Amino acid sequence: MAEIRTSIIKNASRFSVTNNQIDGIVNYDIDNCYPQRVADIVQGSAVASKCVDVYTKFIAGQGFEDKQFYKKHTNPQKQTPDILLRKTAHDYALHRGFALHINYNANFKISSISHIPFEHCRLGIPDELNYIRKIAIYNDWGRKRSRQIRKDNIDHIDIYNPDPTAIKAQVEAAGGWDKYKGQVYWYSADGNEYPRATADAVLEDCITDSEIKTYKWRAISTNFMASHIYVHRGYFENDESRMDLHTVLNSFQGSDNVGKIMMVESPGEESDPKLLKVDVQNFDKHFEYTEQSVQDNIRLCFGIPSVLIGKEVAGKLGNSQEIEQAVNYYSYQTLNERLIMEEVFSELFSMFATPINPSNNYAIKPLSYAPTTLGN
Repeated sequence: MAEIRTSIIKNASRFSVTNNQIDGIVNYDIDNCYPQRVADIVQGSAVASKCVDVYTKFIAGQGFEDKQFYKKHTNPQKQTPDILLRKTAHDYALHRGFALHINYNANFKISSISHIPFEHCRLGIPDELNYIRKIAIYNDWGRKRSRQIRKDNIDHIDIYNPDPTAIKAQVEAAGGWDKYKGQVYWYSADGNEYPRATADAVLEDCITDSEIKTYKWRAISTNFMASHIYVHRGYFENDESRMDLHTVLNSFQGSDNVGKIMMVESPGEESDPKLLKVDVQNFDKHFEYTEQSVQDNIRLCFGIPSVLIGKEVAGKLGNSQEIEQAVNYYSYQTLNERLIMEEVFSELFSMFATPINPSNNYAIKPLSYAPTTLGN
């Protein structure tokens, strides 16, 4: 008997990284649009966008425990630490990464901290020592505003390094403090590489969830099925005549026109048009199974208990005990993410020019469930 050999086939990488010498960056996938594409896909899926929202809320929790700290202003835009926390938590929930802009004063102390949307950031090309010195900031890598990347609008900003010697050298290279752009604290859950999005493993499910939604809408807008074929005898004299009939036919489509009958006048028997009924298969059960399975896959990818995204549990909405257990469970599951935020904020704000957090308490208060009693 011939020997049977087996091997493990590895899936292709979800995105590729290549040096882009023109823009001086490392491309985030072949088209440099991976985070933008993920954001669009997630936004198109009701379940995925809900999961990101829930994940964000559990990472940010109830904000920082120190009430004096979370009220302070961190930049000229008067953003508070809690605002920065929510913005970074959202970026982490979606992209598994976040970025903050750091400004220094002449004493090499941090004077302001601001949020930078993670999808605006691209890694600079590493030097000969494989060290990334710059983060490129640009608000239209996805080319939604312009078809071309405007190189003059790309800010190449030094990567975070609080060493006064490094800051001094960067200021001198920039031509002085008035021209210095500060630094970028760039964080990735995958280390010094571009992170894979939280929903990366279920992007196809997110797309499917979005397409099912589109299918339902199209079904309603066309009376739930393409039920008839209109056969027109002969040829139209011109395109204008053909489009006129198209306009009339389309006016009888849609949820507002269900059950209406169109009357077509015919000059004679030989030119009688025909309206042929089409029997369309009922795919409702197939879509019902697919819809449920893809939504479950997305939810499981985020590790969120079903009751926290409004899914029915055993034929009913979760009661107070089920919700409380789910909240406690997911608060525990997101503990590591909150610790990451606490460590980053502690590192940065401990070097702030003014004593913005004298207590040195950077703990984030986790979410808890407090049911309300109606009628009291």
